[in-house]
Amino acid sequence: MPVQPATATGTRDTLLAAAYIYQLQDWQPICARASESGGPACLMVVADLLPLFPGEEGMLILQRDAEYTEVIGLYLGADGSLVTRPVLRADGSYPTPEEVAALLQTWAEAPPPLTQAPINQLGTGEAGLMLQP
Repeated sequence: MPVQPATATGTRDTLLAAAYIYQLQDWQPICARASESGGPACLMVVADLLPLFPGEEGMLILQRDAEYTEVIGLYLGADGSLVTRPVLRADGSYPTPEEVAALLQTWAEAPPPLTQAPINQLGTGEAGLMLQP
């Protein structure tokens, strides 16, 4: 499975090792083929997306076919199991399959920058509350 940044193979391998067999069986055929543009049909992008959690997390992009590309958030739970979550924009909306396909092509060339999200919370730490748009 391709990964960005290219040096994040350890995190990628740790996340994949925690996945269920059915997930790996779902992802493997997608990752084994090229996209219609000739690039990868899957990509894991790794960064410290959840600063309150130890280690790094990932976003897995899967181009299932020419019409549908999805992105899945991945991180390790407290028990070491793989947790999957939907990936949203800061405004609470989902990216379209076309937008995700474009990100797959762009991010396969170079990892995207990690930036702070434009959202605040009331309270501190894990007890804080956020208004999700």
